[in-house]
Amino acid sequence: MNLTNTPIMFHDFHDNNSKPNTQGSVNQDYIYKLIKYIGINNILSPEDYILKYNNNTLNKNHLCLTFDDGLKSQLKIAYPILNEFKIRSFFFIPSTYILNKDKVLESYKHFYMNYYSNVNFYYEDFFNELYRYFDKKKLNILLKNYHYKIIKVMKLKSFYSYQDIQFRLIRNSIISNTLFSKVNKILFKKKKFNYHKINKDKYLNENDLKLIAKENKIGLHSQNHFFNIRKVSYFSQYNEYKNNKKYLSSIINNQAINSLSYPSGVYNYQTVKILKKLKINFAFRNVNKKYHFNYEKQNKNLFVNRNNHIEYNKYL
Repeated sequence: MNLTNTPIMFHDFHDNNSKPNTQGSVNQDYIYKLIKYIGINNILSPEDYILKYNNNTLNKNHLCLTFDDGLKSQLKIAYPILNEFKIRSFFFIPSTYILNKDKVLESYKHFYMNYYSNVNFYYEDFFNELYRYFDKKKLNILLKNYHYKIIKVMKLKSFYSYQDIQFRLIRNSIISNTLFSKVNKILFKKKKFNYHKINKDKYLNENDLKLIAKENKIGLHSQNHFFNIRKVSYFSQYNEYKNNKKYLSSIINNQAINSLSYPSGVYNYQTVKILKKLKINFAFRNVNKKYHFNYEKQNKNLFVNRNNHIEYNKYL
């Protein structure tokens, strides 16, 4: 894994005195250690990183920090530390997480971390419930066909287990967002998990967003955060980003919204046309690997690599 001049991706955080609420969540101590390891002078502002990237003048230690999903923990835990060190970063916001607190797309992570002793037990319950709505034999055939892809992803993202990747493939590529939510809501009910209560404090609100935008760069993360946006039509994908930009622009008036992080790291060849039409000139994907498609190679500024912060764990 190459860590040089590659931006770092964060999602959830927890307090030093609390246990993680999601896989990959980190606390204040972790942030301080990471900043010390990288070196404060090597963490560029969004504008400086974009400029140096486009001019090919990044040195091997330059990077920037990015935060996906508009989570309240980013404001409570990470934001004060960013201010302490005067670090400016990217925050990528899906509109639905602010507008619709009924979503389960993040609360299910709190569920499996707090209602199961091991995430694999959650996967087992999820599959058993899913079989009521999706043919078990068909699903097993599909998963068998994905075996080598899972192995490949494990080599690229060694922090995920085989079961983690298998679950994500089902979530992202096989079933719909609607079915994913339906199955989780059934599990929630069985274990009396009140996800509505969790969601009230899970996501940023509009005032939070205005505060963060004073010193940081706000970018798109789609309207509804589909797990696999390439499965929808060109028109639907265009509307996902257009509506996301329209909503964020109605709140943020101190900057242009011209950057993006792909939801679940997913895109296709149509995405390039959509982003250019919406005047998005810098976009991040969720992996750090070589480009395979011509549309990626010809528009590298729209497919900028990132490392998950977990890649740094062995150095801290």
